[in-house]
Amino acid sequence: MKKFNSFFAVGLLALSFVFSSCEENVLPVDTPAPPITKDVIRVRLNLPESTSASTGDTYVMAGGFKTNAWTPDKSALEFKKSAGGFWTVDLPLSEFGTDEVEYKVVRNAKNGADAWKFVEKTAKCEELGANRKIAKTSAGQLLDITVENFRNTGTCPN
Repeated sequence: MKKFNSFFAVGLLALSFVFSSCEENVLPVDTPAPPITKDVIRVRLNLPESTSASTGDTYVMAGGFKTNAWTPDKSALEFKKSAGGFWTVDLPLSEFGTDEVEYKVVRNAKNGADAWKFVEKTAKCEELGANRKIAKTSAGQLLDITVENFRNTGTCPN
């Protein structure tokens, strides 16, 4: 029995060493997003390939919101990258002045005149036919949106 106990102890010690030396290579487990509450609309942003690999980028919603309306460089509605690799923002219903609000997505909004330098575009680099719209009736839900291009990015030179 003593031999078994010492082999068992040595085995546990060896396993402990293996797992502790591999610890820094362990990938983090995705943390699920908090539940969507009834007073927000969670917006998930799907990016074009021309920007999806970019690091250090920021993405905001600029629109007819109560706070900083149509001022992308001052928008508090910044998409955050989640552990799962998705870009999301929770849009509070308190930002709505009416039942529906118009908006656009802007990449890397800068101060002043350059705030709209990287506004979203169509797949053919044209202006959107109309602003995006989101309704209060979407409260408590996840809304997926896809941006096809951004001005001054990838295939859209201007």
